[in-house]
Amino acid sequence: MAQNFKSRLASLSLHTRARLLKTTDIILDIGANRGLITSSLAKITRAKIVAYEPDPVPFAELADTTKDLTNVIAYNKAVSNKNSKSRLFLHESQDQNRLAFSTGSSLCLEKNNVNHDNYIDVDCVDIVDIVSNYEVISLMKLDVEGAEVDILYRLITSGVWKRIKKVYVETHENKMDQNYAKQLIELKYKTAQLKWNINYEWK
Repeated sequence: MAQNFKSRLASLSLHTRARLLKTTDIILDIGANRGLITSSLAKITRAKIVAYEPDPVPFAELADTTKDLTNVIAYNKAVSNKNSKSRLFLHESQDQNRLAFSTGSSLCLEKNNVNHDNYIDVDCVDIVDIVSNYEVISLMKLDVEGAEVDILYRLITSGVWKRIKKVYVETHENKMDQNYAKQLIELKYKTAQLKWNINYEWK
């Protein structure tokens, strides 16, 4: 119950912050899926929203949902800690409903609910290349099904984390291995040391 309450507060905080932004502000939506959050933010903020979604099935709906929203630009690409071609592993239940279960697709083979034999090849963009395009990013929402730890570490080691004022990230301790859990604990300690404003309660 407490976790659900924290998640609702995180969502409220994200939208409240977005309402206060100006036309010159930037929001990054990494892992936009079908665009439910993207479009809800776009309708309440004047900021420009830059969204990334690698899976072509939810991306088609994202593109359609946001086609008339002039403050949204969407890219059919994955975001990672490097520029590469990679496999996006599909959810083990995706045959039941391809769109619904697309939220569970992951670049991480170790995620416990993906099918190792069912994947699509996707283009990955280095998060540093994205962030480096902007002097300041007011908000970043990060929902990448296990790849969030690598992305945040990449931002820290590159130094460009300082350009991002506020981050909302969904973590996946219950679907990843012990190594992920250990890295996440270390990451939270590191970001606290840096005084980087990250909300790890996003769901």
